[in-house]
Amino acid sequence: MNNILTQIDEKHQERLDNITLLPKNYNERVYGYPYIYKNEVRIWDGQALKCEHGKTKRDCKECKGSNVCQHNKRKTLCKECCGGNLCKHDLQRSCCKKCNPKLNDI
Repeated sequence: MNNILTQIDEKHQERLDNITLLPKNYNERVYGYPYIYKNEVRIWDGQALKCEHGKTKRDCKECKGSNVCQHNKRKTLCKECCGGNLCKHDLQRSCCKKCNPKLNDI
């Protein structure tokens, strides 16, 4: 078992060795190119760093982002977690016609 973990670590380190550190200057960064940032692989999308899956890290299920609950849903919209953006009708507050009568006029 320990031998397998060593092989995985070696392959991971070999992959990281081929990736450069994130340049501090925005003009030196290349769109879609992977960089090392805080010991993690990140992709530059021209405006922000994304995780290696191409998503904002906090919203990425694979990276266990901070906005993803244990049910693999956005925390604010998860019924099981009583998400803050849900009304008493289990709908998004902004879309519930019972909570927002003004939506009936649209």
